[in-house]
Amino acid sequence: SSHFKAYPNPVSSTLQVETTTPDDCSVSILDMTGRKVIFTMIVTPIPGSPSELDLSNLPEGVYVVRIQSATTQQFHQRIIKK
Repeated sequence: SSHFKAYPNPVSSTLQVETTTPDDCSVSILDMTGRKVIFTMIVTPIPGSPSELDLSNLPEGVYVVRIQSATTQQFHQRIIKK
């Protein structure tokens, strides 16, 4: 089972990132060439309480959400930006 969730998918403006771990997490949005287009840290997240990422400035297309914390496996999810 994953420690992370990213929704809605497809997303038009705001991506919700939810974690079950209280550890700091880095969140990267990568385009299909692997270029990092957005990077943010979620510091001491509250498990079950989503953090919001503004994707409204991204062009439409397919992206990968990559979430990493010190203690958990890296999480990847493909999302569609509408």
